[in-house]
Amino acid sequence: CASKVKRPVDLLKVDAEGAELSVLRGSRSLLQQQRPDIICEVLEPFADDLDKFFRECAYRAFLITDSGLIERQEIRADPQFRDYYLTCRTQIGADGSAIAPRSA
Repeated sequence: CASKVKRPVDLLKVDAEGAELSVLRGSRSLLQQQRPDIICEVLEPFADDLDKFFRECAYRAFLITDSGLIERQEIRADPQFRDYYLTCRTQIGADGSAIAPRSA
C-alpha cells in the first residue's frame, strides 16, 4: 500500500472505535518516514497504550477543545473531548497552525 502513495502524507485522521493502536502500528513506517500530523480519537480503555506509542515516536500531544488546542504531557481520555492533535513540529500557532517545519 505504501508503495502506491504518490504524494507525501501531511495529515492522518484515526478514528477506529478502539482499534487506533492497530492502525498506528500498521502505519509505523509511514509515521517514521513522513512524520505526518495526526488527529486521533482517544477512548479510556486505550489511552495508556496510545500514550506509550506516541512517546516512542516523539510526537507532541494537544487535546482538541472548543476553545483550541491544549498541550498535554500525557495522552489521557477526556470526559468531554475525544480527539488529540499530534505533531512532530517544533512550534504550533495559537490557532493550531504549524508555523515551523517538522523536525527530522
